[in-house]
Amino acid sequence: MHFWFFLLLILSSLNCFGQIFTNKNGEQLSESLVFNADFIRENNIKSINGRYTMKKAGKPMIETNYWHIYEFDSLGRISRSYETRKDDGTLDTIWTNYFYNDKGLPIYKSEGSHTFYKYTSTVFDSLKRVVSIEDFTRSPDLYGTPITREMNKFRFTYEVIDGRLVKTKMNKQGTPYAKITYFVNDEDRLTKEEDRYISTNEGMFTFYEYDKNGNLTQRKVVTSKQEIEKEISTFKYDAKGNLMEKKDFSEGKLKKEIQFLYNEISNLPSAILYQEGGSSNITILRIKEYEYF
Repeated sequence: MHFWFFLLLILSSLNCFGQIFTNKNGEQLSESLVFNADFIRENNIKSINGRYTMKKAGKPMIETNYWHIYEFDSLGRISRSYETRKDDGTLDTIWTNYFYNDKGLPIYKSEGSHTFYKYTSTVFDSLKRVVSIEDFTRSPDLYGTPITREMNKFRFTYEVIDGRLVKTKMNKQGTPYAKITYFVNDEDRLTKEEDRYISTNEGMFTFYEYDKNGNLTQRKVVTSKQEIEKEISTFKYDAKGNLMEKKDFSEGKLKKEIQFLYNEISNLPSAILYQEGGSSNITILRIKEYEYF
């Protein structure tokens, strides 16, 4: 009796400190899942291990040998994630590593496999704004010698014009080519971005909408000239504020859908379902294990 009471006490405490996937500032607009570091830290989560299951129309589910593992440091920040095959077949692992500065800002990211890696270096100013992003790759040449190649390099400066923050984007030669003007509401939440090329004064407008709890519910991207809809991302949440669904649309067509399932007691994700637009196939990441510090 004492054991079950203690177990329920531990599980109920996991409902504290918000949700594991935060989206008040559009974190889940990223291609990769973004975890709430406060939730991970306060609940002492060290790693999350999930195994992929495939579901094709008219056929039973098939559990694969592929896993996705997320690892966190003691501050709740993701330190590494990787997809790997855990059988005796061909080793096929894709690694993503994250590095932070002494202020906790993500300054370096590497992703790739044994032969090819992509690196991203990010520099912040004293206000924690991104002022530089540099991408480069490392892969072997025809003779097997590793070669590093610079892919992209961007710089950014900031200024306040008419009470609004404006970011200037520059290419690797240092030439300004675009400006982004940010609009916020009375609650200091981002509601609109005007991204215009300096040469033509045309570009894209991005609009943001939120629910009463401050969670992002929609992002819409339209052309600046005729406001033709280009992209839309929508989000749904349950009564607890957990992210339940994300849908990405491109020019009116569903591009990708993600659904999240949670354990009713622990409030932790039990499965994440992925489906490409126009496809009846579903990829399911079933969470098999949570490891704790």
